[in-house]
Amino acid sequence: MYSLSILIFRGEPLDLRSTRHSALYLSNDQSVTKGSASACPTALPPCPPGDALILHVTGGHGFFALQENSDIDPRRNEDFHCEIPVFSFPASGLKFDLAREVTDVIKRTPINNKERDWNCQTWVAEALGRCAEMGLITREGVDAAVDQMVDVLMEVPEDE
Repeated sequence: MYSLSILIFRGEPLDLRSTRHSALYLSNDQSVTKGSASACPTALPPCPPGDALILHVTGGHGFFALQENSDIDPRRNEDFHCEIPVFSFPASGLKFDLAREVTDVIKRTPINNKERDWNCQTWVAEALGRCAEMGLITREGVDAAVDQMVDVLMEVPEDE
């Protein structure tokens, strides 16, 4: 099974809403999450190596860029907070390579370096929305996962 999840990392140097980092994670396991958030389940099985891809936007306003990290277990990062499942699907037996299609749609999600309030969290929601528009995942699944992401982001103080 493959799974697509939203990853949330604690902010640096302060853990605030705007400094929390969100990313998308495509893996060949059914990893579930850790973290204190009620929106995030708490079981944490081992993450097998291989076929794992983190897609995220890094940088700052005017300098955002897509970054890909492969075969990294995000739960080993000291700032890892939680993983929110979006959906799972079989690794084989489909008419097309769904993992590749989802990855391609996510990679083609535009990066907005013009609006000051646009960030990695916005990109995650937009990338999942594009997957739903393409019929790769359900709109309901996207909405539920993005709502959970917002709940996790709201756990920490607002920016000052």
